[in-house]
Amino acid sequence: MKGTRWFFTAIVLLGMLMALPAVISAQPPVEIMVTADRLKFVGEQNIVLRAAVVFYQQINPFWEELLKKDFSPFQVGKVIIGERKIFDRDKDLARDYREVTFLLSLPASAKCGTYSIPSFSLGYSYFTGEKKEIRGTAKSKAIKVEKVPILVTYEMDKDVINIGDVNNIRLTIWRENYIRVLNYELKRQPNDASNLEKEGFERWLKSLEVRGQKITDLNKPDFTNFKVLAKNSAAEIQGSITKEIFKYRFSFYELGGKEFKIPGFHIWYLNESQEGHVKQPKEIATPPLAVQVNLVVRPDRRSIEGLKSTEPTSKYNLYYFGYAPLALGGICFLIFAGSIFISCFRPRQKSAGAKEPCESLTGVRKRLLAFREPEIINPGTMIRIRNEFFKLLGIIVGLLKNQALAQTTSEMLNLFKKAGFSEDLIQELKTCLEFLEKSIYSSEAEKSFSATWKQIDGVLGQSEISRRFKGKKRFLFF
Repeated sequence: MKGTRWFFTAIVLLGMLMALPAVISAQPPVEIMVTADRLKFVGEQNIVLRAAVVFYQQINPFWEELLKKDFSPFQVGKVIIGERKIFDRDKDLARDYREVTFLLSLPASAKCGTYSIPSFSLGYSYFTGEKKEIRGTAKSKAIKVEKVPILVTYEMDKDVINIGDVNNIRLTIWRENYIRVLNYELKRQPNDASNLEKEGFERWLKSLEVRGQKITDLNKPDFTNFKVLAKNSAAEIQGSITKEIFKYRFSFYELGGKEFKIPGFHIWYLNESQEGHVKQPKEIATPPLAVQVNLVVRPDRRSIEGLKSTEPTSKYNLYYFGYAPLALGGICFLIFAGSIFISCFRPRQKSAGAKEPCESLTGVRKRLLAFREPEIINPGTMIRIRNEFFKLLGIIVGLLKNQALAQTTSEMLNLFKKAGFSEDLIQELKTCLEFLEKSIYSSEAEKSFSATWKQIDGVLGQSEISRRFKGKKRFLFF
C-alpha cells in the first residue's frame, strides 16, 4: 500500500513539473507589487516601502539579494523579510507570497522636491521536468514621492454618528523647523506679528478677505452645525521636524437624518529659510470631511420608548433616596403641626412688663405740680421732674420708660421730628428741655420750679400732645 501511495504522488509531481513551462509562459513566475505608506513626507521622515513578492511554490527566489539593494538617493535603514504565506490555491499551480519591508529616508541636506524610489530586481530559479534549471529575474516599478516643507493630515474617528454622539477630529501638522505657521499669529496682537514684506499682518488678513481666501483659527475652528466640546493640542520636536497635533471633540444636537460637511482647514505658512528672496505666504488646505448623522427614531416609530432597556433601581437608592426623604418630611410635618396645635390651646400671657393703665394728661399735670409742695422740694426734685417729663415724652413717641430715660435732649427732639410733629411744637419743646436742664443746676429751686412748670405746662397744653397722648396704648411697658 505504501509503495502504491508513493507511486501516485510521484506521478502528480511529475505532471505539475511538466505543466509548469506552459503556465509560466502564460503568467510570470514571480511578481513584485510595491506600495509606499506615504507619497509626501517632511524632512527626515521614514518611508515604509512594502514589496509583496508572489511566486509559484516550485520557484526559489534569491531572498538574500534584497538585503543588498541600493535605493540611492534614499538611505536604507532596515530590511524585514516576512514569512511565506499562501496567496492562491484555486488554480492548477498554487502560489505563495512573502512581504518584504524597506525602511527608507532621505538625508537632512536633501532639498524639497520630487524624488523617485528606484525599482529593484529579484532573481529566481526553478527546474523543469528534464531536471533542467532555469533562471530568471523579476523587476518592480519605481514610485515617485515628494519632499515638502509642511504636511497636514485631517481625519475623523467616525463618519456615521447618532444625534448626541461624541466624535473626534484630529489635525496633524508636520513641518520643518524653519517653517512658521501664520495661523498661530491669530491669537496674538497684530502689532506683535512680524511684517510680511512691507505689509502688516493685519493688512494681509484683510487682503485675504478681498481675494475670497480664508485662514482657519486653530483655537476656534468653524464647525458649522456642530458644537465643539473640548480642544487639546500637543507639540513634539523630532530632529529637524516639528510635529503638532490638534484634537477637537464635538457633538451634534440638531435634527439628523442627513449628511453634513465639516469645513477643511486653511493653513498659511512662511518659509524662513529663503534668505534674500521675497517671502510670500503659501496655503495648504485640507479637504472637507463628511459625517452622516442618523435619526434616533426611525420614521415608522412614534416614540423612543424601548430604545434603551430600563435600569433596575438598587436597594441603596431605594432606601436612601426614596424612603428616607419621605420619613424625614413626615417627621418635620408632625413637629410643625404639633407646635401649631399647642399654641392654639395655650392661654395667652400678659407681658411681664405690663403696669397699671396710665393716667390721663390732667393727672400727669397734677402729679408734676405736686412736686411744688415745700416738704417735697429738695435738691434732687428738678432731676425727678426731668425724669417724669421724659417718661411722658417717651410714651408719646412709643418708647419704654427705661429707653426714654436714656435719651438725651437732642435725641428726644429727633424722635419728635420723625414722629411728624410740627416745627412750632418742636421749637417750644426744645426751649422747655433746655430750660429744664438749666434749672437742674439752679440754686433757687422754688423759683426755678415755677419757671420750669410754666414751660412744661405750655408744652402739655398743646393740642398735638393731647391727641397723641389719647391715642397711645393703655399699658406702659418697661
